[in-house]
Parts: sequence; C-alpha cells; structure tokens
Amino acid sequence: MALACREQAPQGWRACLRIFGDGSLLLSSASGEVQVWQSGEVRGGQVRFSAHGWSDFCPLREASLCQMP
Repeated sequence: MALACREQAPQGWRACLRIFGDGSLLLSSASGEVQVWQSGEVRGGQVRFSAHGWSDFCPLREASLCQMP
C-alpha cells in the first residue's frame, strides 16, 4: 500500500491518497470535524476516480483504512 498526504494549512484541509496492491485507491480529505472520501483506481498509470463523487461515509469494509494518518 502506498500513502501520500498533503495539507492546505490556511484553509485547514488535509488530504491523503492510499493506493492498494490491487490498484484500487481511496482519497480521504478532512477539515475539522468533516471528513469525506472518494474511491477510484489506478488504470494505465493514471488515477481515475469513481463517477459517484465524494462520500460522507467510509466506502471500505475495513474502517481503519479510512482514518487519516
């Protein structure tokens, strides 16, 4: 699993991208008490997000993978 995080301190946002061994991925973004997720996959060397957009609940069975590091 690969993990990369970025922070936008002036706006208070933090985002982390997790890429799993099977090519699936999860983008987590949080600010204060608000956290949202977007799932997707790596295909042809490019990140492609789900057409369903952002979710306000963890889309993974293993909820610990949705926590911000």
